[in-house]
Amino acid sequence: MLDIETRGSLLNMEYFENPFDCTLKIYNRETGEAEPRKIDLPETFNYLLGLFVNKIRKKDDFLTIDGKNPAGESVLVIWRNVKEKDNAALEKFVTKTLQINTADTKYKAIYINGDTTLNDPHNFIMLTEEIFHNLMFEQEIL
Repeated sequence: MLDIETRGSLLNMEYFENPFDCTLKIYNRETGEAEPRKIDLPETFNYLLGLFVNKIRKKDDFLTIDGKNPAGESVLVIWRNVKEKDNAALEKFVTKTLQINTADTKYKAIYINGDTTLNDPHNFIMLTEEIFHNLMFEQEIL
């Protein structure tokens, strides 16, 4: 549903399939042309969350960002190229490499791009795409 709602907009769901290679056409005042520029989706997401970053780690083609949200709660953000790292690879990475049991974790939120089949009995796992969209476009302006 989110893919349909955002088709043709600034936030295209395809950007989240490979967040490490995202480009947008940005207008250049000097040339008058729209030119492709690389966009750092993970960094933009951190900013939108108001995340205080404690640790950034890149391992096995996964990018993890460990930090605290504005309420001081521990959160984890996991980024991957969805076409190269499927749910089986994600589950192995989370359980073996990070050694996290998603049913019993210190994190109050775990954000992951792409669909996931990880065990989530406490509803701590959230789709990065959905949260990104909400923070970008659905916040009330004060």
